Amino acid sequence: MAEVRLTRWSLGTVLLAWSVPALLGIPFAIGSLATAPSGLAAWRVLVVLAVTWQIWALMTLPVVALTDGLPIERPLRLRAILTHAGVCLAACVVQAVVTAFVFRALMDPATPIAQLITLMLLRFTPAGALAYAAIVATRMSQAQRSRAAAREAEAQALTGRLAEAELLALRAQLRPHFLFNALNATVALVRDGENVRATDTLLSLSALLRAMLRGDARHEVPLAEELEFVEQYLAIERLRMGDRLQVSMDVPSELRDARVPALCVQPLVENAVLHGLRHVAGDARIAVSARADDGVLELRVTDNGAGLSPTLDLDSGVGLGIGNTRARLALLYGERATVSLGAGRDGRGTVAQITLPLSLGAA
Repeated sequence: MAEVRLTRWSLGTVLLAWSVPALLGIPFAIGSLATAPSGLAAWRVLVVLAVTWQIWALMTLPVVALTDGLPIERPLRLRAILTHAGVCLAACVVQAVVTAFVFRALMDPATPIAQLITLMLLRFTPAGALAYAAIVATRMSQAQRSRAAAREAEAQALTGRLAEAELLALRAQLRPHFLFNALNATVALVRDGENVRATDTLLSLSALLRAMLRGDARHEVPLAEELEFVEQYLAIERLRMGDRLQVSMDVPSELRDARVPALCVQPLVENAVLHGLRHVAGDARIAVSARADDGVLELRVTDNGAGLSPTLDLDSGVGLGIGNTRARLALLYGERATVSLGAGRDGRGTVAQITLPLSLGAA
């Protein structure tokens, strides 16, 4: 675990803290004046009271330093216990000696100093031991909170690094997946003798892969950038399917800078082409749309293909692309994002939909 840096206690803060017991003792001091010899000024009693507790302000910082270097924690160490016990006794002696000298100077010059020191030791040692214990306990509590916060921060950082690695791995899966599908489409063109179209497909694929490899590791991109990639992909599919592949995009201009996961729409479109439109005779239509409502962005890909199989497990999705997208959304947004598949209008075709928190601006 990383080194824990504890907050330093300032002398001003310590002085203010030790003013509390001094202030709490004022009513007792005023009551004591009633039985004190006549002519004793109240300020003398208050000065003795202040000195009695403010002396701890000067001893607090050394005690804190000792606690940092020799904490009392499990497993208990005899050396730590004996050291703190000795320092506690010494602190009580210092309090008694200082108080005795101030008391003798201001209130009772006739009493021998040794007698006053003994009296102050008996009077203040129990309270002094409690004061010492309070200092140590407060510092130990602060140290434990700091260590717990450090552990939490490390755990969150580790979770973030693991999630980042998983996201990168999921994105890396999409590249060969997309490449293999595009190459299969090119092979089909070659087998059909469409060599010119196959060549055009390979050139388009080369440009598309160059754009993929040139891209950085951003997990979110503007929706406009994602749609541009989809259009490049569909250009390749159109070379294979011809003019019967019809594409429409309905995306409001104000949503084109919305942040979306990179490569989130393209797998839905690819899934529609491969699983929905592959066996469609006549026009093969794909519609991509985006809507925003109440802070939620909805991305939808609709096709007029064969529709969903009755045996399809909607929870697992179709193919690598849908499952990969669902996993990345879960890592990025948790339960705030969903991927769903459903039947189109009148039970024809398929509708794939992504919902995620709406976020506008630079990715």
